[in-house]
Amino acid sequence: MPDPRIQCNICHESFTIDRFRFLVACGHGYCQECLRQIPRRHGTIVCPACRSEDRWEPRQIYVTFEEPMVPTLSVAEGVEKLVAYSPAASIGHALWMVKQEAYAVGSSYLLDAAQRVERHLAFASAALERNRLEVLEACKAMKSRLDEAESMRSEVVGLRTRLRDTNAKLETADTLLEDATARAEIERNKRFRLDMEVKKLEEALNKQAEKASPMRILRILWVSLFAHGCDIYISRECGAKFWELAIPLTPIRGVTLA
Repeated sequence: MPDPRIQCNICHESFTIDRFRFLVACGHGYCQECLRQIPRRHGTIVCPACRSEDRWEPRQIYVTFEEPMVPTLSVAEGVEKLVAYSPAASIGHALWMVKQEAYAVGSSYLLDAAQRVERHLAFASAALERNRLEVLEACKAMKSRLDEAESMRSEVVGLRTRLRDTNAKLETADTLLEDATARAEIERNKRFRLDMEVKKLEEALNKQAEKASPMRILRILWVSLFAHGCDIYISRECGAKFWELAIPLTPIRGVTLA
Protein backbone atom coordinates (compact mmCIF):
# COMPACT_ATOMS: atom_id res chain seq x y z
CA MET A 1 0.00 0.00 0.00
CA PRO A 2 1.40 3.44 -0.84
CA ASP A 3 2.16 5.76 2.09
CA PRO A 4 -0.61 8.27 2.85
CA ARG A 5 0.17 11.83 1.77
CA ILE A 6 -0.36 14.96 3.85
CA GLN A 7 -0.98 18.44 2.48
CA CYS A 8 1.16 21.33 3.76
CA ASN A 9 -0.94 24.33 4.81
CA ILE A 10 1.73 26.76 3.56
CA CYS A 11 2.66 25.57 0.08
CA HIS A 12 -0.44 23.32 -0.36
CA GLU A 13 1.73 20.53 -1.73
CA SER A 14 1.23 16.90 -0.71
CA PHE A 15 4.07 14.97 0.93
CA THR A 16 4.54 11.74 2.80
CA ILE A 17 4.69 11.99 6.57
CA ASP A 18 8.45 11.52 6.66
CA ARG A 19 8.78 14.88 4.82
CA PHE A 20 6.82 16.63 7.57
CA ARG A 21 8.05 18.10 10.86
CA PHE A 22 5.71 19.01 13.69
CA LEU A 23 5.98 21.80 16.28
CA VAL A 24 6.19 20.62 19.87
CA ALA A 25 4.20 23.51 21.40
CA CYS A 26 1.05 23.32 19.25
CA GLY A 27 1.39 20.12 17.20
CA HIS A 28 0.98 21.73 13.80
CA GLY A 29 3.15 20.27 11.06
CA TYR A 30 4.60 21.62 7.84
CA CYS A 31 6.92 20.34 5.16
CA GLN A 32 10.63 20.75 5.73
CA GLU A 33 11.04 23.21 2.86
CA CYS A 34 8.46 25.62 4.30
CA LEU A 35 9.78 25.26 7.85
CA ARG A 36 13.23 26.36 6.71
CA GLN A 37 11.71 29.58 5.31
CA ILE A 38 9.87 30.55 8.50
CA PRO A 39 11.82 33.37 10.22
CA ARG A 40 12.98 32.87 13.79
CA ARG A 41 13.11 35.45 16.56
CA HIS A 42 15.55 34.98 19.42
CA GLY A 43 15.76 31.25 18.79
CA THR A 44 11.98 30.74 18.70
CA ILE A 45 9.73 29.83 15.77
CA VAL A 46 6.18 31.18 15.43
CA CYS A 47 3.55 28.79 14.13
CA PRO A 48 1.90 30.22 10.97
CA ALA A 49 -1.44 28.64 11.90
CA CYS A 50 -1.94 29.52 15.58
CA ARG A 51 0.89 32.06 16.09
CA SER A 52 2.17 30.21 19.15
CA GLU A 53 5.89 30.43 19.89
CA ASP A 54 7.99 27.27 20.12
CA ARG A 55 11.56 27.16 21.42
CA TRP A 56 12.06 23.53 20.41
CA GLU A 57 13.13 22.28 17.05
CA PRO A 58 10.30 20.73 14.98
CA ARG A 59 10.14 16.97 15.45
CA GLN A 60 9.36 14.06 13.16
CA ILE A 61 6.57 11.74 14.27
CA TYR A 62 6.09 8.06 13.57
CA VAL A 63 2.57 6.66 13.15
CA THR A 64 0.97 3.50 11.81
CA PHE A 65 -2.00 4.22 9.57
CA GLU A 66 -5.07 2.01 9.52
CA GLU A 67 -5.60 0.04 6.37
CA PRO A 68 -8.31 1.98 4.50
CA MET A 69 -9.71 -1.13 2.74
CA VAL A 70 -10.43 -3.14 5.90
CA PRO A 71 -13.86 -1.63 6.67
CA THR A 72 -14.93 -1.87 3.02
CA LEU A 73 -14.07 -5.54 2.48
CA SER A 74 -17.57 -6.65 3.38
CA VAL A 75 -19.08 -4.34 0.80
CA ALA A 76 -16.52 -5.40 -1.79
CA GLU A 77 -17.15 -9.04 -1.05
CA GLY A 78 -20.87 -8.47 -1.43
CA VAL A 79 -20.33 -6.81 -4.78
CA GLU A 80 -18.06 -9.64 -5.91
CA LYS A 81 -20.81 -12.13 -5.10
CA LEU A 82 -23.14 -10.46 -7.54
CA VAL A 83 -23.57 -12.38 -10.74
CA ALA A 84 -25.51 -11.81 -13.92
CA TYR A 85 -28.60 -13.65 -12.69
CA SER A 86 -28.67 -11.85 -9.28
CA PRO A 87 -31.95 -10.10 -8.52
CA ALA A 88 -32.22 -6.42 -9.29
CA ALA A 89 -32.97 -5.73 -5.63
CA SER A 90 -29.64 -7.27 -4.57
CA ILE A 91 -27.76 -5.26 -7.16
CA GLY A 92 -29.56 -2.07 -6.09
CA HIS A 93 -28.87 -2.77 -2.41
CA ALA A 94 -25.17 -3.33 -3.11
CA LEU A 95 -24.95 -0.04 -4.99
CA TRP A 96 -26.78 1.71 -2.15
CA MET A 97 -24.31 0.26 0.39
CA VAL A 98 -21.36 1.46 -1.69
CA LYS A 99 -22.86 4.97 -1.93
CA GLN A 100 -23.64 5.09 1.79
CA GLU A 101 -20.12 4.03 2.73
CA ALA A 102 -18.60 6.54 0.34
CA TYR A 103 -20.87 9.24 1.76
CA ALA A 104 -19.94 8.29 5.33
CA VAL A 105 -16.24 8.33 4.53
CA GLY A 106 -16.53 11.68 2.74
CA SER A 107 -18.63 13.16 5.54
CA SER A 108 -16.13 12.08 8.17
CA TYR A 109 -13.32 13.63 6.15
CA LEU A 110 -15.28 16.87 5.77
CA LEU A 111 -16.17 16.88 9.46
CA ASP A 112 -12.55 16.31 10.44
CA ALA A 113 -11.46 19.08 8.09
CA ALA A 114 -14.08 21.45 9.51
CA GLN A 115 -13.00 20.65 13.05
CA ARG A 116 -9.36 21.22 12.15
CA VAL A 117 -10.24 24.54 10.53
CA GLU A 118 -12.25 25.53 13.59
CA ARG A 119 -9.35 24.69 15.89
CA HIS A 120 -6.97 26.65 13.65
CA LEU A 121 -9.34 29.61 13.68
CA ALA A 122 -9.62 29.47 17.47
CA PHE A 123 -5.84 29.37 17.84
CA ALA A 124 -5.45 32.11 15.25
CA SER A 125 -8.09 34.29 16.95
CA ALA A 126 -6.39 33.95 20.32
CA ALA A 127 -3.00 34.66 18.75
CA LEU A 128 -4.41 37.67 16.90
CA GLU A 129 -5.89 39.01 20.14
CA ARG A 130 -2.54 38.60 21.89
CA ASN A 131 -0.81 40.32 18.99
CA ARG A 132 -3.40 43.11 19.07
CA LEU A 133 -2.80 43.70 22.78
CA GLU A 134 0.96 43.65 22.24
CA VAL A 135 0.63 46.16 19.40
CA LEU A 136 -1.57 48.40 21.57
CA GLU A 137 0.98 48.31 24.40
CA ALA A 138 3.77 49.07 21.95
CA CYS A 139 1.74 51.95 20.48
CA LYS A 140 1.12 53.38 23.96
CA ALA A 141 4.82 53.21 24.75
CA MET A 142 5.68 54.79 21.42
CA LYS A 143 3.11 57.56 21.99
CA SER A 144 4.63 58.32 25.38
CA ARG A 145 8.07 58.47 23.79
CA LEU A 146 6.74 60.68 20.99
CA ASP A 147 5.21 63.06 23.56
CA GLU A 148 8.52 63.23 25.39
CA ALA A 149 10.36 63.81 22.11
CA GLU A 150 7.91 66.60 21.17
CA SER A 151 8.41 68.25 24.56
CA MET A 152 12.18 67.99 24.18
CA ARG A 153 11.91 69.40 20.65
CA SER A 154 9.98 72.42 21.97
CA GLU A 155 12.62 72.95 24.66
CA VAL A 156 15.37 72.71 22.05
CA VAL A 157 13.61 75.30 19.86
CA GLY A 158 13.31 77.65 22.85
CA LEU A 159 16.96 77.14 23.78
CA ARG A 160 18.02 77.82 20.20
CA THR A 161 16.02 81.06 20.19
CA ARG A 162 17.59 82.16 23.47
CA LEU A 163 21.01 81.20 22.14
CA ARG A 164 20.49 83.33 19.03
CA ASP A 165 19.40 86.30 21.18
CA THR A 166 22.40 85.83 23.47
CA ASN A 167 24.76 85.63 20.50
CA ALA A 168 23.26 88.83 19.07
CA LYS A 169 23.73 90.60 22.42
CA LEU A 170 27.30 89.32 22.65
CA GLU A 171 28.03 90.60 19.15
CA THR A 172 26.60 94.02 20.10
CA ALA A 173 28.66 94.04 23.31
CA ASP A 174 31.78 93.10 21.34
CA THR A 175 31.13 95.96 18.92
CA LEU A 176 30.64 98.44 21.76
CA LEU A 177 33.76 97.15 23.49
CA GLU A 178 35.78 97.56 20.31
CA ASP A 179 34.46 101.13 19.89
CA ALA A 180 35.23 101.97 23.52
CA THR A 181 38.70 100.46 23.20
CA ALA A 182 39.35 102.48 20.06
CA ARG A 183 38.15 105.71 21.72
CA ALA A 184 40.25 104.98 24.81
CA GLU A 185 43.27 104.40 22.57
CA ILE A 186 42.63 107.73 20.81
CA GLU A 187 42.29 109.57 24.15
CA ARG A 188 45.44 107.89 25.46
CA ASN A 189 47.35 109.02 22.39
CA LYS A 190 46.02 112.56 22.80
CA ARG A 191 47.00 112.59 26.48
CA PHE A 192 50.42 111.27 25.60
CA ARG A 193 50.93 114.01 23.03
CA LEU A 194 49.74 116.69 25.49
CA ASP A 195 52.06 115.33 28.17
CA MET A 196 54.94 115.46 25.71
CA GLU A 197 54.09 119.05 24.76
CA VAL A 198 53.82 120.09 28.41
CA LYS A 199 57.13 118.41 29.13
CA LYS A 200 58.75 120.24 26.24
CA LEU A 201 57.33 123.53 27.49
CA GLU A 202 58.56 122.86 31.01
CA GLU A 203 62.02 122.04 29.69
CA ALA A 204 62.01 125.25 27.64
CA LEU A 205 60.90 127.29 30.64
CA ASN A 206 63.54 125.72 32.82
CA LYS A 207 66.19 126.53 30.25
CA GLN A 208 64.95 130.12 30.04
CA ALA A 209 64.91 130.40 33.83
CA GLU A 210 68.49 129.09 34.00
CA LYS A 211 69.61 131.70 31.47
CA ALA A 212 67.99 134.62 33.39
CA SER A 213 70.69 136.31 35.62
CA PRO A 214 69.99 138.28 38.82
CA MET A 215 71.09 141.49 37.10
CA ARG A 216 68.57 140.89 34.35
CA ILE A 217 65.85 140.37 36.94
CA LEU A 218 66.97 143.57 38.66
CA ARG A 219 66.90 145.43 35.38
CA ILE A 220 63.40 144.21 34.71
CA LEU A 221 62.29 145.32 38.14
CA TRP A 222 64.01 148.65 37.73
CA VAL A 223 62.33 149.31 34.43
CA SER A 224 58.99 148.26 35.89
CA LEU A 225 59.42 150.61 38.84
CA PHE A 226 60.78 153.73 37.24
CA ALA A 227 59.84 153.51 33.62
CA HIS A 228 56.26 152.48 34.19
CA GLY A 229 55.79 153.79 37.72
CA CYS A 230 53.97 150.68 38.89
CA ASP A 231 53.72 149.35 42.41
CA ILE A 232 54.97 145.81 42.97
CA TYR A 233 55.30 143.57 45.97
CA ILE A 234 58.37 141.39 46.43
CA SER A 235 59.36 139.04 49.20
CA ARG A 236 61.98 139.96 51.78
CA GLU A 237 64.46 137.51 50.27
CA CYS A 238 64.04 139.04 46.84
CA GLY A 239 64.09 142.51 48.38
CA ALA A 240 67.29 141.72 50.26
CA LYS A 241 68.86 140.42 47.09
CA PHE A 242 67.66 143.53 45.28
CA TRP A 243 69.20 145.93 47.80
CA GLU A 244 72.34 143.88 47.92
CA LEU A 245 72.86 144.12 44.17
CA ALA A 246 71.68 147.69 43.70
CA ILE A 247 73.99 150.65 44.40
CA PRO A 248 72.84 152.97 47.16
CA LEU A 249 69.95 154.94 45.78
CA THR A 250 67.36 157.22 47.12
CA PRO A 251 64.28 155.54 48.49
CA ILE A 252 62.33 153.88 45.71
CA ARG A 253 58.70 154.84 45.38
CA GLY A 254 56.17 152.14 45.53
CA VAL A 255 58.48 149.30 46.71
CA THR A 256 57.15 147.52 49.76
CA LEU A 257 58.70 144.47 51.36
CA ALA A 258 56.08 141.81 51.95
